[in-house]
Amino acid sequence: MKKIIITTRKDTSAEIFRKNGWGVFLYDSINNSIFEQKNNIVYYRDPFNDVYRRPDEQKINSLMNKLNYLRSIDSISSFEDLVSIEDKWLQAKKFEKYMPKTKLFSQINFIPGKHIAKKRISQRAKDILFELNNQKLDDNWIVQELLDIKEELRVYSVFGDVVPDATIKTSKQNGKVKVVGGRKLREDEIEMCKIIAKKSKLDFIGIDLAILDNDKMRVLEVNRSPQFSRFVEIFGEKPLEKILKI
Repeated sequence: MKKIIITTRKDTSAEIFRKNGWGVFLYDSINNSIFEQKNNIVYYRDPFNDVYRRPDEQKINSLMNKLNYLRSIDSISSFEDLVSIEDKWLQAKKFEKYMPKTKLFSQINFIPGKHIAKKRISQRAKDILFELNNQKLDDNWIVQELLDIKEELRVYSVFGDVVPDATIKTSKQNGKVKVVGGRKLREDEIEMCKIIAKKSKLDFIGIDLAILDNDKMRVLEVNRSPQFSRFVEIFGEKPLEKILKI
């Protein structure tokens, strides 16, 4: 079986796919050989990954139309599919029971220390505001309650199965997000993530899970094309082999 990944940039996670036999191509520089190989499966990675580049909707749709004979990870067939999954407002409505209280910017009075603002479509944890600083925002932004987070985990689900190991992340409030370690998930954490994975109907996701006081949990967001190179450094590839070695 031939497999290709199409991505914004050849980052460390894309390199892990390449080492596992995937062909790696960029949205902006597709090689014509991609249309000749008749690959069996294609994985469209995050086109919103680069803060300096606006995805070309027309070009991406054209590419997907040319490759419509392939089976797609997550059943992606259009740019609109990518947007609808990445949109944090739509996520908040789908996972309302499990996420922080969320409103569109126009629906609530933003209060520093009580709320955070997030871009609905953002690039790798960018555009998260704890204070507005006189910025003029619109409904391309959402406002969420600010949680007192004891621990933030990145949990992976592969074809509906929750990987029992998770990486531990630093808070976005302290600057750039970093992975500082990893641990086994508790059973209740696994069950929560199974619910999210089932509701997402996606093949491979990264769930940002916040652990609060009294071990209560909230899902911060669901990432359709998650980074996982640090996970592999800590735990090895084995827990993710179902997606890497399709």
